[in-house]
Amino acid sequence: MELLVTLHKKENFKEICKLDIAGVIFGSVFSHGYHLTLEELVDINDQCLKYNFKRYVSINSLIQEKDLEQLDAYLDLLKELDVDGIYFSDFAVANKAYAKDMQDKLIYDPYNLNTNQKDIAFFSEYDIPSVLSRELTLEEIKEIVKSRPFLCDIQIFGHLRIAESKREYISNYFRNFNINEDPKNKETYSIKEQTRDYKMPIMEDKYGTCIYTDYIYAMFTELADISKYINRAIVDDIFVEPELVNDY
Repeated sequence: MELLVTLHKKENFKEICKLDIAGVIFGSVFSHGYHLTLEELVDINDQCLKYNFKRYVSINSLIQEKDLEQLDAYLDLLKELDVDGIYFSDFAVANKAYAKDMQDKLIYDPYNLNTNQKDIAFFSEYDIPSVLSRELTLEEIKEIVKSRPFLCDIQIFGHLRIAESKREYISNYFRNFNINEDPKNKETYSIKEQTRDYKMPIMEDKYGTCIYTDYIYAMFTELADISKYINRAIVDDIFVEPELVNDY
């Protein structure tokens, strides 16, 4: 089992370098929550090579027809960099990757959709690993990974994304109340429903708005029973202090 850590902001890389991990997940174009520019992505890729980290890129937003030309160019860059894997949720990414003979880089991660046994079975026919749904019970996880060893990735730490929309929720709120502030790519906002007594992290970028759980999900104790069946385990650093990631 490989241990991966996400890199949502470039400044967190110094802390990540201290960790005993196999690789880093980062992203730029079509990547919800990842704040790297294309230039920063190339720089982080080079830094990972120096530290002998494997390099995984997340393309986790929905692709529209008008985006296809830009997606083409982005995948060409990732092919040139020879990244170790591409986490994708939209099948347009898979179609383009096959056309560029990059299918061996694909890892399916629908995030807000369930990844059940049938999903894993389907993608295994194409030798594509999948990330298990964050909503599965421990017993369901055990059943799936034992039946499909080394074809499953799993998030083991971090806030879980529970809602995603292409709408600009925070910007619309600011416009309604005449608040002169740009909310894009900031991890400083939270949202609270009237019927709940806790706040949930919320972030808006150019691809829309995502809402996350108020709690930090962790399954380190439970991992002992399934680690020998798992391909990659993911620690997600979004809304989490780098020091806390280091502790775990």
